[in-house]
Amino acid sequence: KKVKYQELLECFLTHVDLFDGEGQYIDRGRSYTLAIYYRNDEEKLIASSRLKEIENKMQKKTYVALEPFKSFYEASEDHQDYYKKNPEEFEKELITSGRKK
Repeated sequence: KKVKYQELLECFLTHVDLFDGEGQYIDRGRSYTLAIYYRNDEEKLIASSRLKEIENKMQKKTYVALEPFKSFYEASEDHQDYYKKNPEEFEKELITSGRKK
């Protein structure tokens, strides 16, 4: 299914910690930091405006890079549907990370 850029952006923004510059939840390091990719000036403007909106509302800086889209790499097979293939491990990660109480 195709979705609009803004819909995809909103989905992304609600499932990450925008204020953590060192990684995401229990995953730490550069490879776990956030980036939003854009294909044109309109998408870049949409993303940067939305991040500024969030920063103004929350009164703190987001740690999200805005980068031009270059290429797409499909996740490795072991990462595809991880939550379905490893339900117990995924549940533990949700709890450990604080995303689930």
